[in-house]
Amino acid sequence: MSQIYLKNPQGIAAVAQTYSNAQKLFEVVGLPIGIMVYGAGNIGKRSVQGLLEDFSSTVAKENNQQSNGVEEVTRKLLQFLQRIYKQLGQDMKDKKQPLVGVFVGGYSGLSSTSDDISFPEEWEFQIPQKPEVTPVRPKEMFGASWRGVTLPFTRLNMGIDPRIWEELKKLKVDQSVIDKMKDSVKSQVVYDAMPLQDAINFAHHIMRTTVNHTTFELGPPACGGPLDIAVIRKISGFKWVTERKMTVQL
Repeated sequence: MSQIYLKNPQGIAAVAQTYSNAQKLFEVVGLPIGIMVYGAGNIGKRSVQGLLEDFSSTVAKENNQQSNGVEEVTRKLLQFLQRIYKQLGQDMKDKKQPLVGVFVGGYSGLSSTSDDISFPEEWEFQIPQKPEVTPVRPKEMFGASWRGVTLPFTRLNMGIDPRIWEELKKLKVDQSVIDKMKDSVKSQVVYDAMPLQDAINFAHHIMRTTVNHTTFELGPPACGGPLDIAVIRKISGFKWVTERKMTVQL
């Protein structure tokens, strides 16, 4: 689902339209790296999909895996989007601009500065709110990450609506008690050595849970449409597991 933001007469960016066939998952051509985006579906008049396709083709032309590790690609993408922001007259310092979140994962090349190429890497940033490239989790730690519309699956996986923790703080509940409650109610999932097919099924579980919840929740649709799933492997690289085909619906 893509939410298109335009400024209203008061100069405030608001959702003007939603489209249920946007692409949010991309391959960095020629590299075992993928990019997932969330948040606003546009920067100015350009769609995020078009911008990511432009970026991927630019990196592909470099054709240099040695200098295109996951962190390096993430930093190049941040610089690319910052330049687009400037060209389109958007103000990177305006933190009220609609968020564009970027999550990059995959494997770095043999000459990467990475300590161990056996493990994948995950890096992310948000513009304009958090324009810094940061690691998602420590090296050699496996797990699942979900971004964008996070509340539905967080409620399910963590065992309780996360908004309740702030309410408990307001009621002066001791933080140690809150932390103990968090550990006792969350789901226990073993990510280490999880078979690939089960990891695919788990990703589908996260997305389908989110889509089903937001379909019926009050407000403009925030998540929906067909699901795209891909696998990134160290040798074979980026491979689509499910990929919708463009068709004309009559």
